[in-house]
Amino acid sequence: MTTTRKLPTWSSRSESPMSERARLARESGDVGPDPYDTVLERLREGGLQQIRPDDLHHPTAETRSQVRQLIESELTRYQDEARAQRWSPVDDPAELIRRIEAILLGMGPLQPLMDDSEVEEIICNGPQNVFVIRAGDLKTRYPQFFFDVPGGATAADQLTAFVNHLAADNYRQVNLTTPIMDATLPDGSRVNIVIHPLVRPSPAVTIRRFRVVARTLDDLVSLGTISSFAALFLRTAIAAGLNILVCGSTASGKTNFLNALCSVVPVNDRVITIEDTLELQIPGNDVVNLVSRAARLDGTGGITQTHLLANAMRQRPDRIIMGEARDGAAFEMLVAANTGHEGILATVHANNSAQALSRLEILSSMHHSTDNLNQYTLRTLIAASFHIVVFLERLPGGRRVVREILEVTGALEGQNVIQKQLLYQAQPDGQNLRRTDYAPQKRLREHLERKGIDPHQFAR
Repeated sequence: MTTTRKLPTWSSRSESPMSERARLARESGDVGPDPYDTVLERLREGGLQQIRPDDLHHPTAETRSQVRQLIESELTRYQDEARAQRWSPVDDPAELIRRIEAILLGMGPLQPLMDDSEVEEIICNGPQNVFVIRAGDLKTRYPQFFFDVPGGATAADQLTAFVNHLAADNYRQVNLTTPIMDATLPDGSRVNIVIHPLVRPSPAVTIRRFRVVARTLDDLVSLGTISSFAALFLRTAIAAGLNILVCGSTASGKTNFLNALCSVVPVNDRVITIEDTLELQIPGNDVVNLVSRAARLDGTGGITQTHLLANAMRQRPDRIIMGEARDGAAFEMLVAANTGHEGILATVHANNSAQALSRLEILSSMHHSTDNLNQYTLRTLIAASFHIVVFLERLPGGRRVVREILEVTGALEGQNVIQKQLLYQAQPDGQNLRRTDYAPQKRLREHLERKGIDPHQFAR
């Protein structure tokens, strides 16, 4: 009786054309060499050398077609050898082709999850404890191993090597010298990886999917994230060059919302973005993306947001956009806002819109230049820097909504409290974002008027 050859579980191995297990199987006259190993290694030693590595990492339709033809050709060659040598045939050639395509052109064993539009996060506590969070906060354990372990190599080593391969575009690698890494995957998803000895089980990998939920403010209105009138107000604020701070808790949709705001930035504005991992997609003609770099374990080699922001101010930006204000870079952002730079957009972690201003104060105090600044001076600087604060919230079930839109008047009250007022507020359940009874204050009205915009349209 002929034994049908079952496909191995996912593997990233490529050190030799035949694993030790496959070699022993062949010598014993059992099922023959591992078809996955054999076809993949022959491709890497043969036809794939004709294709540029960058084309494999960012494949076009033509590249995908070329790679598929090469895989099919090598698989046919293997099947011919299997018949001649009486090896067990591959039980599912189409599945083998799909898996090799995913390794060469996609995200390998992660590809099924990355193809699932409902998946928001993938969490690997080591290579064999994998959890998936889908839309609606549903967390489930992924019921299969990611990697098959060839002779000597550990699944942990393979998962680490695989994530490093996916993050190659970032010019970052996680290793004993740099055991923590943040990077962006080719599809725009964010990945964080920590390895032994800093974590057990190792590696700990967290992938936050890049899911294009909304590209424009109109999309956000359609999703019920924001009301149409509030969206018009923010669209006008962007056009007028107001400085806007977007806040919310983790996974509240701040980056996606910031992307939607950027969709209405004039296309000819010179925009400079500053991020820790590249996520923003600005649809303009003159856009420069600056990305920070983590320091080595000895503390050297790091390029912080503070460095990048100081440099950005020398590049004649019309707008500066910070993916998330961190540490002392928040103070540099305040300086930029108070030295003639308009249209600054940024995000910050906070539990409500008023707390976002307190969070900016805490972050700014981490900058060495604030050592001699008293609280009054720092709060005056914050009050003068931003005009609008937008607070996002993630509701039970996973839906994101704008809970509040706050106006910062630019002044302090009681000598110590930043003066502010709510312009838009949702119901306690997060629904029905409505205009409050407060009218825009003098600073906001005058700014709109200077830009030729009638502020009275936003009065109740």
